[in-house]
Amino acid sequence: MRAGEGVPDPQWDFTLLIREALDKHGKFVSEVDTRDAQALVDLQWASRQAGRLLGVTVKLDLSAQYGHADSIVTATVRCVEPPDAAERARAAEGLERLLASVREMQRTGCLPTLVPTPRSARPLPPGEPTDVAVGLV
Repeated sequence: MRAGEGVPDPQWDFTLLIREALDKHGKFVSEVDTRDAQALVDLQWASRQAGRLLGVTVKLDLSAQYGHADSIVTATVRCVEPPDAAERARAAEGLERLLASVREMQRTGCLPTLVPTPRSARPLPPGEPTDVAVGLV
């Protein structure tokens, strides 16, 4: 309910329904019409609030649409496992590399030339092109 009002909040009831399903079954599944933007927003909001009540992060997945005429999709809300230490370290390392390249680009005013590292020490056979223009066929 909203503070100070005697009117029940339907989104809050939806949040509690999702929280209960996540707590008991580990997921919440519902069908949603993708033409109803407000229904998608309400589902996403209620899912996040339910995750906050449980102290977990949630992910909302929508299935592919069945056909062009049908706009009903299956929405699945799941709890997301927190990343482990190795995953966080890889993400931090990638972020540091990205920040360093952006700072270098800002310092020099031009894009850096990226040189790919070879996958093997094997030299290319003579006559093979080393650089191929992508998209030009």
